[in-house]
Amino acid sequence: MRTHRVDSYLLTENIKLEIVHESNPYFAGENISLVIRIKHLGSHQELISSRNSLKELHEEIEAQEAYIRSQNNDDSNRREDTRQPWSMKSLLNAVKGISEEVIPENAYMYLERQKVQREQLVKQIKYHKPVELMSGYVQISGMFQFDPELVNKEKLDKASVKVVGLDTPLNHVTRKTSGTVVGGNDMNQSNSLAKYFHSDGSSQALGPSTANEDEFKGDNNAVFTLAAHDEPVEYEQFPILLIPQTLLFSELNLEPGETRVFRFKSTKLPRMIPPSYYVSQNISINYSLEVGMGKLSHGGIKQDTIKVPINVAPFVSKSGGQYSPVLNEKMVIMEPGVVNEVKQRRPSTGRAMLNSTHLHTGKSSAGTLAKLDRNQEVEKLIQNFIKLVKSNRDELGDLEELVDSQMEIQFPEELSDDSPSTTNYDEKKKDESRYKMNRTSTVSNNVSDLIGLTASCTNRKLEFSEEEGLVPQLNNLQNIYQINWNSKSISRILCSRRFYTITDDIDLVIELDPVSPPTHKVTAATVTLESCELINPKYVTDLETLKRPQVNRIYDAHAICFDDCDRIPLKLIIPKTPMYQLTSQFKTDIFQVKWMLGIKFVLVPRMANVSLEQFYEDKKGVLYHAKEILEGEEFSCRIPLTVLPSASKFGGW
Repeated sequence: MRTHRVDSYLLTENIKLEIVHESNPYFAGENISLVIRIKHLGSHQELISSRNSLKELHEEIEAQEAYIRSQNNDDSNRREDTRQPWSMKSLLNAVKGISEEVIPENAYMYLERQKVQREQLVKQIKYHKPVELMSGYVQISGMFQFDPELVNKEKLDKASVKVVGLDTPLNHVTRKTSGTVVGGNDMNQSNSLAKYFHSDGSSQALGPSTANEDEFKGDNNAVFTLAAHDEPVEYEQFPILLIPQTLLFSELNLEPGETRVFRFKSTKLPRMIPPSYYVSQNISINYSLEVGMGKLSHGGIKQDTIKVPINVAPFVSKSGGQYSPVLNEKMVIMEPGVVNEVKQRRPSTGRAMLNSTHLHTGKSSAGTLAKLDRNQEVEKLIQNFIKLVKSNRDELGDLEELVDSQMEIQFPEELSDDSPSTTNYDEKKKDESRYKMNRTSTVSNNVSDLIGLTASCTNRKLEFSEEEGLVPQLNNLQNIYQINWNSKSISRILCSRRFYTITDDIDLVIELDPVSPPTHKVTAATVTLESCELINPKYVTDLETLKRPQVNRIYDAHAICFDDCDRIPLKLIIPKTPMYQLTSQFKTDIFQVKWMLGIKFVLVPRMANVSLEQFYEDKKGVLYHAKEILEGEEFSCRIPLTVLPSASKFGGW
């Protein structure tokens, strides 16, 4: 399994493009850093071999054609003068350019086979030939898409903003029944965004894939579709973020088998940009990475473009605060990124290895003493590691503190008595504190610290002291909820954690009250993980839609209770892949997303044999059958769930 997400594409038939994401997802307030590999799939040896084979085959074809022409001339001469005797010239023409094994009657078939082989060799040579790439660029953009029947476009100030270099307004159709992304006519439009493709399959959240040969060549754009509708819906969109085109290279000559590697790094993303969101039927926030390359083709320049989705997670502070992004404002245009070419390492020469060996053999005694010292240091490190493991058996400590403790033993500070140690020591301490501050200031480390903090203080309210604009997300956390029905207790919900991340499985237990309510008892329960959209009334097209909450069901678990069952353990699995990541809770000026647990109970009267009915009775006994229809009550409720971004990063497979 890869530690990084890697997107692989066949840019052309002989050029492979790989995008290695150094982080997945990317967090608001941090850089977008990735590596782009461009590899020529051809081989220099195959190129030379194919050219030699083509030269030999071309000579054979010329000889075969000359032989057929001579045979035709001889036949015509015989028809003109049937009495012409055999001559030395006719005998030489009979054997010219072809071996004795070739039968004259099969000469035409043999020539056709040779021509087919020549065409195949020409294609192979074209595949292995060097490729001239005129230029390459990287561009990152973010788009906000919405259903105009839900969000009023006229109330948005920036809905009509267009940016040169980005795609035209979305004009695709999603159909739930047919399983297609677009209508039949939209696929052929040059400005259609109705196709997308990415490595290792498609994601349900991004819609079904319409893979064909042209898509894998990179001639079409990508699209991030919303969830499927029962009826066709046309979406509106406007840009919210742009990192302009950053030049990767210019006039690159790619030899067969050669790989060129480029590293792209953007400036830090704004902390107030919204996260990726694409599980809704009505609203979507999508970020895309576009890689374009131009190559020479038949005397002109052909542009190949690959566009893939990237995931952006919201910023989370050390105290658990998030910003509230503003979508209805001017688009954020950042500075172009920085591109550096990564040079491939070359193996060391034999001469350098020989000199290195000679130097080591000249100092055998000093090397022995150094080896003893290293063995002692290694033993000291092992003993310290064992001590750390034993000290954390009962209570888990912070991972960063354990690493720092081991690093202090492995890299001790060395202070010289002759040098001004105080000054050097203070400078070294400042450098270390600056390094630790930069290392722990990432969003993933903030979330990791919050997990440990909430685990150690279960009953204490978290203190929130952050800069203005941050909204606390961890207020009034709890993991136990009491459920009542008609003022009577029916159950208690116990969650495994006070808050979750998008990579955590939600474990919970439903404790049923054995005596309450006195007239009914619970016989079945269903727990559903739901994301709820709350639309700002200021931007709603129809106020009646606010009365119907926009709920997206993600995962559900069912349980049927028999006999005296009073505890129901359930597990809700949050779907997650490198390409498909749910977003955590967030709030913007147009809408906000919250997570809920939807719970449904089925209650039946407390009576004997409530699910059975008498089927037969005689002197020997009574026969019961299960009821086909069971009358009862249905009760539904929702409890809030706090979901933050994950502290871990998604790799790939």
